[in-house]
Amino acid sequence: MRFSDWLRDNRLTLRASICLLRMNIEGAEFDVIQDLVDHGLAGFIDGYYGMWDDTSKIDARRGEELRALLVANNIAPFTFNGRDLRVAARKKCIEYDDVTSIQAGLRRIRAAGLFGSTN
Repeated sequence: MRFSDWLRDNRLTLRASICLLRMNIEGAEFDVIQDLVDHGLAGFIDGYYGMWDDTSKIDARRGEELRALLVANNIAPFTFNGRDLRVAARKKCIEYDDVTSIQAGLRRIRAAGLFGSTN
């Protein structure tokens, strides 16, 4: 199943939602990102999270393509895994990025006139 199909089937509208996407799918991240780009949804994800290194471990060329895809679409993923949550300083960094991504999503939704006032 493609993520865009899942979103459609579940009637989720990213345009009017704050969306944080956490992936650890053993190298299939490229396919998910490409699907989001192909369907015009990549810009509605407010925070991209995961490890992002499995693709390169499987196929170095495909890993380079993933990095190029991310850059071409202004996607700046935040890398972390469960072990990071045990380190207080790292956990604070993750929390800060979460909050920043949520605030960016809220600004995007408000600018589109989809949520409350812009104040």
